Formats: sequence, C-alpha cells, structure tokens
Amino acid sequence: MASRPPDFGWVSAGMLTPVVAVLRAEGRNVDAVLAAGDVREAALQDPTHRVTLRAATLIWRAALREVRDAQFGLRAALLTEAGDFDLLLCLARSCTTLEHALRLGVQYASLLDESLMCSLDVRDDGCVLSLGPRSAQYLPEVAEYVLARLVLLGRQLLGPAHNPLEVRFAHKKPKTLRLHRELFRAPVRFGSEQVALVFERTALAQPMPAPDPVLQRVLEPYAQRLLAGVTPRARMAHRVRDAILELLPSGIPSRALIARRLGVGARTLARWLEDEGTTFSALIDDLRVDLALRRLGDPDLALSDIACELGFSDQSAFTKSFKRWVGVTPSEYRRQGRAQAT
Repeated sequence: MASRPPDFGWVSAGMLTPVVAVLRAEGRNVDAVLAAGDVREAALQDPTHRVTLRAATLIWRAALREVRDAQFGLRAALLTEAGDFDLLLCLARSCTTLEHALRLGVQYASLLDESLMCSLDVRDDGCVLSLGPRSAQYLPEVAEYVLARLVLLGRQLLGPAHNPLEVRFAHKKPKTLRLHRELFRAPVRFGSEQVALVFERTALAQPMPAPDPVLQRVLEPYAQRLLAGVTPRARMAHRVRDAILELLPSGIPSRALIARRLGVGARTLARWLEDEGTTFSALIDDLRVDLALRRLGDPDLALSDIACELGFSDQSAFTKSFKRWVGVTPSEYRRQGRAQAT
C-alpha cells in the first residue's frame, strides 16, 4: 500500500516539468495528471512558483500509474532541459571550482525541495554528495531523476568525461539496469541508507570553465531572498513523524530503528529533537492521538482495526491509552462525535 503523501513542505513547481516531459513523449493527458495535485500547467512556467510536497507526490504517483515504466525517472532526466535547476545551474557556472559550486547547491537545495537534507561529505577516499536519508514518501523514480539530472548537468558544465565513482539509491535493485549503466557510467548501488553521488576527492578542485564573480554577486543575494521568502525546510521532527507513520502498523518502532532509517545516530536524533522542543516518545504519542481521532471519525472502522493500525497489541491497550490522552474512551468519543453531527 502506498504511504500517505506528506502534509508539510513545498517544492519548486519546476520539479513537475520532468513529469510533463514524459507524459508528452507518451502522448498522455498532461492536464489530467496535474489535476491529481490541483496544479495547472501554466503554473510550471513561473520559476518562483511552488507547490506543496503533497501535491507534487500525488502528481508523480498519478504519472507513474499513467506511464508504467520502471525507468520513468531516468527517461525524465534525459527529456528535461535545465528547467527546475535553472537558478542553481547559473550559480554553479559562476563559481571558480566544482567544490564551490557543490557547496552553493547544498546551501540552496531547499529552493527545489524543502524535504531535502543535502550534504557534501569530503573524505580521504572521495566526496559524497547526499540528498539525505530515505523518507516514507520516497519514490524511486524521483530519486533516479534527481541524481541523473545532477550527473547530466555535471557533464554539461565540465565535459562528457565527468562521471561519478558510485551512485547510491535507497530502493531495491530494478530488473534491468541497461539505462542506469548508460547514463551514470559508474557502479550503481541499491538499498543504500542515503541517496548520493560519490566523486573523486580531487574532482573538487576542478576549475569551472567560465567563472563569473560579478554574476555570482547578483545571483546569490537573489537566491537568499527566495530562500527567506519560503517556509522553513521540513524539520527533523517531521521526518521522524513520517518514518514512524510508515512503521507503526508493525508495532511501535524504537528510536534506534528510526535513527537508522534516517541515517543518523540515536543520540544525534535525540539531540536534534530536543533542539526542536520535542522528544521521540512525545512524537509517538502525538502521532497516535492524531491518527486515532481521524480514524474514529470513520464509523466503518472497527476499534480493533484502529488499535492494530496504531501499533497496539490489542483493543484494550488502545482504549486505556486513548482515555489517558483524551479523557474518554474511543467508544465514548465516537458516540460524542455522532451526537454532535446530529
């Protein structure tokens, strides 16, 4: 079953241009697919327009149902011009070195997608450009599109011989890898904790072909203004809540399990949540209360099924916890809701 699309966060409308490119190549109804997220194609022409992460996820899913192609993301990368990467591409071109360009890309990545947690990790054996850990809404096709676009843009800037050492995805290995090999020209690893590209460390010092410090002094303040004008990036608490939501039907996930899923240490996770004014146990309780109230609004759902979905061992345990949270039992809460409705 597909995970529930996220309610938080925004992405650049340009992140939907690859969807339109594939749909047009297949002769499909673009408007019908965009309608899944209540977006009109005219909005995609505005480089500053943003849509909710929920709408973008719904549109990508609708496109994947319409065009059942396991290589949808890679095809989208090949069919799309700079598009959603326009501003970041111009910033990269203005830099003096590849490292400078990558660091600016990490800094302003949330202009494309607020849910990204990009980082550039420089090590002795290479450097890792990571988009962050896998989320509950992870779509393999989106991950493949973004990494493929980055590799293609790198070749556009630095020449056709510019290839990564390794490409990492969080999803399972697909049945065919022909297009992956042709496009990335590097080993592709699946089932990784991070979505990332690995490069030679020496590549960081590679000079950009046409640095333009004057252009950079114009573009960077503009990017900063755009960044200041959008909502904050998804907090770690949102990511934890997202991961808990996916795993809850199998029981209450441990902090250590969630930390591994997000690619961080358990203590680091606890510290970040503390900085945001919450705790792991508080997020568990808040999420269960929220889901319980929503599910109890559906008269066709049995209390035992709701208890199972929320990770309780039985209905009795759910009833005790719900009364502690809300002050009444689930049955009483449901009756009160019906009485108010009449």
